[in-house]
Amino acid sequence: MSGASGDDGGREYLIEFIEIGQAVRVAAIDTETGEEVVIQAPKTASLEDMKRLAVAKLNRKLGFTPDRADKKKRPGETPGRGIIV
Repeated sequence: MSGASGDDGGREYLIEFIEIGQAVRVAAIDTETGEEVVIQAPKTASLEDMKRLAVAKLNRKLGFTPDRADKKKRPGETPGRGIIV
């Protein structure tokens, strides 16, 4: 499948679809920042669903989700990997 570009919410993304066996690798790239995310989906999924999921993942990575805009990614002030439980 060939790549395509889309416009969602005022930002422009490049979307790339690559078939790998029974799956499809979908890469979404933000044209302003160059940030990229990748998802895999079954070949039977619709292109619009794959695109929507990849763009949603990219928006989350860029911090554009309205439900988490004011929340921290993890509790505590100390840097590091993971959360102490």
